[in-house]
Amino acid sequence: ECSRPSRGARGAVNRERVGWLGGTFDPIHVGHLDVAAAARAALMLDHVYLVPARIPPHRGAPQAAPDHRLAMVTLAAQNHPWLRVSDIELTTDGPSYTWDTLDRLEARGMTLRSLHVITGADAFLLTFTATPRTMGTDGWRLTADDYSCSSS
Repeated sequence: ECSRPSRGARGAVNRERVGWLGGTFDPIHVGHLDVAAAARAALMLDHVYLVPARIPPHRGAPQAAPDHRLAMVTLAAQNHPWLRVSDIELTTDGPSYTWDTLDRLEARGMTLRSLHVITGADAFLLTFTATPRTMGTDGWRLTADDYSCSSS
């Protein structure tokens, strides 16, 4: 069994360049780690948080239980000192929407200007085009090929 205390992003976000990669991670695989590494290199990030979604809004329910997916992500991150794991989306009920997570982080006093959201193209299109909220193009740019996006 794998156990690691939750390492929230609170302190790191305000003073470091931090990436935030959410996903179902059912299971986590080398492609996820490659995206995190590419974003880290392209954006000169100090850390990248892997954030398992409790209930992904854009696909069917995960096969693995939330605590098992968190354990898999924790194991995948343990040999990469620049990777961190956050359980923020696993501690809430309902679907894991990026907007809601960003709202929770901001409510905790985090400066979102230092947070770089990294996402797959599928989740990006669904999250930012199928949402009733609007988003301008200022501060958003495509990085690391066609599969990750970062806020500036």
